[in-house]
Parts: sequence; C-alpha cells; structure tokens
Amino acid sequence: METKNVVSHKQKGRGHIYFPLIQKESYSNQRLNNLINGYFDGSFKSMVSFFMSKNDIDVKELDTVLEMINQNEEK
Repeated sequence: METKNVVSHKQKGRGHIYFPLIQKESYSNQRLNNLINGYFDGSFKSMVSFFMSKNDIDVKELDTVLEMINQNEEK
C-alpha cells in the first residue's frame, strides 16, 4: 500500500507505525472507479446489470436504489 501512496509509516523503535495518506472515502471512490472501468468498460449500467443477474435483486430493491439516486441528484 505504500508503493500506491495510500499509507506511509514512521519508525518507532524496532517497529513501524502506519498511517493513511488519503481519506477512506477517496480511496473507496478510486477502487470503485477502477472496478467499473476495469471489469465493466466504464459502464455503470453494465455493473448494475451484472449484480442484478448474479445476486437475484428484485424490482423492489432496484426501485429503492433508484430512489436513493434521485435523492442524491436533488442535493
């Protein structure tokens, strides 16, 4: 993780103390974008379709997700 500039460390005696260089939310966003770009050719629609088919997501759950997206857009 140090080579990816996500964490660094300080020497403490014979050990090391590790600490983050970026916020968790920023790291999560980077990882999610890498997943979407790497496996789904940058298509959020393809990702949702994949998870729906592999996880038996029903229409009610999808409606809930759409409501969350709509609420987020209104902000």
